[in-house]
Amino acid sequence: MRIKAFTLSEILITLGIISVISALTIPALIQKYQKTQTVTQFKKVYSTLQQALRTASDDIDIASLGNNWNNRDEVVDTLAKYFQTAKKYTSKDLVGTGRDSLCFDKNNRIGFTKQHPEIGYRFLHQNKMEQGMSTPLTGQPSFELNNGVCIGFSNYGGKRLVMVDINGNPTGPNRLGYDLFFFYIDDNNQLLPFYGGWWSTRFTTKSELNNNCNKNINQSGWSCSGKIMMENKINYW
Repeated sequence: MRIKAFTLSEILITLGIISVISALTIPALIQKYQKTQTVTQFKKVYSTLQQALRTASDDIDIASLGNNWNNRDEVVDTLAKYFQTAKKYTSKDLVGTGRDSLCFDKNNRIGFTKQHPEIGYRFLHQNKMEQGMSTPLTGQPSFELNNGVCIGFSNYGGKRLVMVDINGNPTGPNRLGYDLFFFYIDDNNQLLPFYGGWWSTRFTTKSELNNNCNKNINQSGWSCSGKIMMENKINYW
């Protein structure tokens, strides 16, 4: 029995079709995997935060620490005892480190580009390292956990912000809604996802929530923690 072999042109056409299909599907699969991993890590870090702060609230009034968080060094020194803390970054440590100082080691500028040595974090919409973001990260003390997670604290506009880099400063993309997320402490010592922009702590409409976690809007990404908590997935990048 005679077996018909494929011609060279048929093989090349088949390989070409496979290449096109791969080019279309593999990036989507990779992004889907990255989103799933981000949500998983986000939930794990959020659980760690809740447990540690719940334990702390049994001993102290978190909301009143450091005169309502005006002294963030006191907040860091006090709360670090309730976490598996590897290193603390106080105001003294942050002198001369640049603008975005969340868990930033001035002797090891990983995550900061040569073109922009003072910029380590970006808004959600920034694909490239442009002007970056400084509010409310500038000069805020923080601590790094044994697993590399960075937790920073700020009192911006009277709000007790908890800023979390779920994979640590040295690991990218150092970008709001990707690995940097905002929470806040309310008057009852509860840790809540930050829903609004820096000017508000709760969204009033769904569109406001979406606008504050929208890659097509400048200086967006503040409410991505709330969006993940509400939707249990990432659909904004």
